[in-house]
Amino acid sequence: MTYNKSALQCMIVDDNAAVSTNLQTRINHHEGLQFLSSFVRPLAALEYLANANPVPDIIFLDYEMPELMGDEFLEKLDEVLLARQHKECPVVIYISAHANLAADLMHSHRHVYSFIRKPITAKHFLDTISKINDIKSLTSITPPKSNKQAFSISNTKKRAYQLQIKENNLKIKYHHHRKTMMASIPIRDIVQVISLGKKVEVRVKKEQIESHIHYGSIQAYRDLFRNSSNKFQMLNRCHLVNTDQIKFVNGKTVTLTDESIIQTSLTQGKLFKTL
Repeated sequence: MTYNKSALQCMIVDDNAAVSTNLQTRINHHEGLQFLSSFVRPLAALEYLANANPVPDIIFLDYEMPELMGDEFLEKLDEVLLARQHKECPVVIYISAHANLAADLMHSHRHVYSFIRKPITAKHFLDTISKINDIKSLTSITPPKSNKQAFSISNTKKRAYQLQIKENNLKIKYHHHRKTMMASIPIRDIVQVISLGKKVEVRVKKEQIESHIHYGSIQAYRDLFRNSSNKFQMLNRCHLVNTDQIKFVNGKTVTLTDESIIQTSLTQGKLFKTL
């Protein structure tokens, strides 16, 4: 490959090949960008970055992947760049189907610059790229400490501290802006619980899809449902699903009623075929 030094070198890390192909096409049609590499496995991407030359200017990063969550990838990326004594940090553009995560993800790590929602449209892609001015000089600047401080402050705004099941409802009690809040969700309406690093998302399907996001761990939900309901199963380490909300299983993928498609292990896939 002939590298265009005036173009921004772009790397894609997404376990969805269709999304990667879409992004690669858009990158190739943008005169200010050059496609560098694409990976469906984040660990393979980290191995590549350990010796990559050039290091990408932009990383388009899926937040939710079976092998590593986006925030876990960024923690390991810091280790890789430190080991290389690389002074420039790539700018990360998160990609996710969950628009309600945008505000949190934008302050989650010093590398994160922007957010693009899936499915990626031409307008959203171009709008995001157009906001990046002189990105190569931007990435050479040591990220300010205030970014981490802003994230630690947001951690205190909404932190779950009590979960319980009562009268077939999941009750989540948490602090929000110094107030004690309570969410009550019918268990039958819960499609899945998703690990988002330091947070969890409880996805609910009524007339439309709703999401309840708070600080906590998916293990707490797993233990809670294990003691009260046999309807919830871990598909992988990031997804706890309501088996009543499964539409069908195809090999190692499970499709839920919220239309999300989740990778699972072969053993679990065989199990769900019997449901």
